Amino acid sequence: MFGDGENISYTQDDGKKKRYQIAGTIFIVVTLLMFIGFVIFGCLYAVNVINWTEISNKKTLVESIELSNLLNHLTELQKIADQNSDSRAINLGFNDSVSYIESQLKALNRYDIQIQPFVVTQREETEDPIFRQVDPEEITYKLNIDFRTIEYLNSGNVQEETYFVGDGCDQSNWDEFPSNKIAIMWSNGTCAVRDKGILAEKNNATGFVLINSNPNTLSSYNLKQPVSFPAISITYNLGIQFLEEIEVNDTLVLNIQTSTIDLLSDTMNLIACSKDGDENETIIQGSHLDSVPAGPGINDNGSGSAANLEVAIQWAKLKLTPVNKICFAFWSAEELGLKGSRYFVGDLVENNPEELKKIALNLNMDMIASPNYFRGIYNGYEAAEPIRAGSSRITQLYESYFIGIDQPTDLTEFDGRSDYGPFIENNIPAGGLFTGAEKIKTMEERTRYGGVAGASYDTCYHQACDSTFNINYEVFIEMSRASATVVQELAMQANLDNYLNDKDNFKSHYQQYRRSIQDKKPKCNFSPEYPKIIDHDLDR
Repeated sequence: MFGDGENISYTQDDGKKKRYQIAGTIFIVVTLLMFIGFVIFGCLYAVNVINWTEISNKKTLVESIELSNLLNHLTELQKIADQNSDSRAINLGFNDSVSYIESQLKALNRYDIQIQPFVVTQREETEDPIFRQVDPEEITYKLNIDFRTIEYLNSGNVQEETYFVGDGCDQSNWDEFPSNKIAIMWSNGTCAVRDKGILAEKNNATGFVLINSNPNTLSSYNLKQPVSFPAISITYNLGIQFLEEIEVNDTLVLNIQTSTIDLLSDTMNLIACSKDGDENETIIQGSHLDSVPAGPGINDNGSGSAANLEVAIQWAKLKLTPVNKICFAFWSAEELGLKGSRYFVGDLVENNPEELKKIALNLNMDMIASPNYFRGIYNGYEAAEPIRAGSSRITQLYESYFIGIDQPTDLTEFDGRSDYGPFIENNIPAGGLFTGAEKIKTMEERTRYGGVAGASYDTCYHQACDSTFNINYEVFIEMSRASATVVQELAMQANLDNYLNDKDNFKSHYQQYRRSIQDKKPKCNFSPEYPKIIDHDLDR
């Protein structure tokens, strides 16, 4: 059926020989190609056309943000404070802090770096203040133990009756306040200390006493602008004593003596912008670089500035090319009333409004490593109507990152009390991160985040102990990586304006947000005599 057996045997052997010949030829060709390839790529490697080390170690931007690098930046900022009277405030270690940031960014040769000088007014004390109770009993109190002065206070020697005005945040608190008397109030509430000072001026107060609503600290506060009266903050316990004396004796006479002088100080912002990207859709990610005079400011705000710097460094090292121009800003004089960011925006408003229109959004990082933290995201859902869609989109991006790593977050006030304020005042969408200042952590928050209920998020807020020992590593790296993720998403987004103002996206997410809060009710009803605990970052 199959023919001659010899013919069959011959054909099989012949086929095997041919297959072996073909296989051998293929092997020789492949070997030659591999050899030629290795020679070519070896030559390219030798002349640095291809960097195999870089390719093998290639990371995404978020993966490149490492805790060790962040901590190195904080260590350098701490060294600067150590060499400048334990502070990085203006006229102390601030200029050296700017020099450090500038040196790090210049070495990358990937940014156009602008130093923007300006002048600020600082009010400094010329003598130690005196604070006494005169009636119903004469008592002299100790500076930095019982009381401390508030920045931007005025000189004066005031001895008057003292009247309690609640939290001092609403004109109704002042309706029964007689002119030319001393006002005493809680440090927190529904407004910033600056707003309390404005109402005190409006109602002709001659003295200003702020009761620390945190029993564990005597914090420094800032009125953000010069006032006409002496102003001090006192401990919680002393405040309770005063309120009891007012209630029992119906009178309390205090004496406050202060001496101040106004000084002009030179300072500067640093802004580093990518050489690539659409300048008509510019993203500004900012952090304030100054501290208060009382301490090195490593959490407030070395943490935000270290993250901002490290994102800029890794962006450059990865040679990322943004679709939209990105600028990393390091603001001065935030602790004096947002003066650095306000100068930057105000200069554009006055002198170059067309450039202002090119700013698509602002991202802000202020205190992102608080030791007793919560994970706060600015609540863009409550932004003013013209920027609500864009600000909500930014909020969603931060929320999505933390959902992705299975970590809880809370929305925090979006009221312009940090350096994003001047941007939202000019209808520029904004967003950012925050891990807490002086607010007291609740038991519910302890369950969500760990830590200590009944203690501040940062017990070293605006104090000398805000050092490298005042950092929570876990939240620091999380917040820094969240920052990297969001800024990259926005910088790489084509048609950024449409993306920010997508009405369908905004409508669906905003409805979800409203549904999530409509059934929430206050946990407590606070009487005027006791403090309503809210975020003390309002008072910064």
